[in-house]
Amino acid sequence: MERLELSKRKNVSNVTKCIARLLVAIIFIVSSLGGLQGNANKAQGKVTYEKETMFYGDGFTVKYTIDSQWDNQYTANVVLTNTGDKTIENWELSYDSYDEYSNIWNAKVSYRSARIYNIKNAGYNQNIAPNQSVSFGFQASFNKTIDIPKSYKLLGETAELDDSEYEVTYTTQSQWNNGCIMNITLYNNSDEDIENWALKFDFNCTIDNIWGAKIESHEGNTYYTKNCGYNSTIAPDSSVTIGMQASFENGGAPGSIENIVVTQSKKGKCYVEFDKEWNRTMVRADSPIVVEASKKNAYTINIGLIDSGVDYSSNINIVDRENFVEEYTETNPLFNDLSGHGTAVAGLMASDSSVETDNFQFDDKNLNKLMIEKIHGVNP
Repeated sequence: MERLELSKRKNVSNVTKCIARLLVAIIFIVSSLGGLQGNANKAQGKVTYEKETMFYGDGFTVKYTIDSQWDNQYTANVVLTNTGDKTIENWELSYDSYDEYSNIWNAKVSYRSARIYNIKNAGYNQNIAPNQSVSFGFQASFNKTIDIPKSYKLLGETAELDDSEYEVTYTTQSQWNNGCIMNITLYNNSDEDIENWALKFDFNCTIDNIWGAKIESHEGNTYYTKNCGYNSTIAPDSSVTIGMQASFENGGAPGSIENIVVTQSKKGKCYVEFDKEWNRTMVRADSPIVVEASKKNAYTINIGLIDSGVDYSSNINIVDRENFVEEYTETNPLFNDLSGHGTAVAGLMASDSSVETDNFQFDDKNLNKLMIEKIHGVNP
């Protein structure tokens, strides 16, 4: 009996020890899971970003705020403030970001490359008066970290339209002893939108009232009028009409509208704020691993190009060449590219933008700017 009792006690003790070990194991597993979760949180914590950044430009500021983030998605809000003393007209903002926008509100994407975004107003918020702001938001996805823009550029300028791009007509709707009602119609003859238009003209009557436009200034017989916002854009083959009530001396007649000038505020046709180094963007030439490899292998890689030829350029180091199309004789030692394609490709591959050259001066200042801002080849 004593042996049996002792055996029972040992069995109970063993069971107790097993339960204790099981509890310890469970606690260990739970703790491990908690540790793993903590490590996961730490790993997720590597996706860091500044929730709010400020950029101070010439006459404007940009506040960039990340509102929310989940997985590899986020939403952000951008506030553009006019800190200058003149109205920012028909605003368009350019900046760098590799992130992919899936939705945008209070603005639109007017240009997109792998690296550059141009964001343009939505029409109803195109002008920003001094000390006033506009904002837009978007939803985007990112790769490893959110690519927050480091700097911004305001695009566009006020430019006078060529006479061939528009037509202005005016008619008298009604007339009395010392006054009349007149309509002025501005028609778009071009194949592009006329944006944020303004109309300057000479008129030897006094404009007492105007609709469809507003008078910005008036000096002598010269009137400077501008769109009302809702009618700021004139599509190709479309028009806007300005109505006005004018007065003149008793017994007189309304004079003609003369010296008409039409201007608009928009990005120029020869705009050059695009991704000029898209060749380097596409191969991620500025990423640390590529930069390190390129330094290691500097001056060890030669390139052979079979194309339409390469025109002379001190920015491209041509060490030798061979003509395989003998029927095309080279009549000029400096220019021997049959189509320009070979020169372009050679530049994308091996142009050294640090080399100074004399540039031909164009009448268009944007083209001159493009010539100055030379591209940098992938393997200069």
